[in-house]
Amino acid sequence: MKWTQYLEQSGLLEREHSQADIDALHTQFRREYQKQYKQRRKQKVKQVSVCLPIAEHKCLSLEAEQAGLSVPQYLRIAALAQADNTVVQYYPEEIRQLAVQVKRIGSNINTLCKKGHAFHFLQAGEVQHLQDSLQRIELLLQGFSTTSLVEKEEAIKAGI
Repeated sequence: MKWTQYLEQSGLLEREHSQADIDALHTQFRREYQKQYKQRRKQKVKQVSVCLPIAEHKCLSLEAEQAGLSVPQYLRIAALAQADNTVVQYYPEEIRQLAVQVKRIGSNINTLCKKGHAFHFLQAGEVQHLQDSLQRIELLLQGFSTTSLVEKEEAIKAGI
């Protein structure tokens, strides 16, 4: 229930009230709202507490930080991946954003190629060059799933 609905149901909008009365009602409304919220949340979410030795917590914290996640998020994803027997690969946010941008660039190149062919603006060699460049970029991005980040950074610096 929203605050305005609460005011209407309580009849407060029909007559004048002091600010103290409104503040007291708002406090009461917040208490009731929080109580209802907690009841709904308990039906949807269960909390799990885990105790770890300091060394394991440091290790998890480092892994979570490298993945760009909080420790609880990292544990939840890792546990679910373990349950599904899948491998979860984490990349820094910059690499994820790079992948999104490259996909957008690829879509734009494909659109340009289609329109260029339709209106005869592009030569066959130009289209082939664009497609080759896009394939090289895609291969580099696919390599992120099979090589370490250090190897990838070295490959990028070397211009591969």
